[in-house]
Amino acid sequence: VIETGRIVFSGTGQALLDDARVREAYLGV
Repeated sequence: VIETGRIVFSGTGQALLDDARVREAYLGV
């Protein structure tokens, strides 16, 4: 996940989908 030009969180696709913060920030759910 890149935020303001920096990688702030990384992991497998499934791990990213499982992260609520990522879902809220990027998927709006």
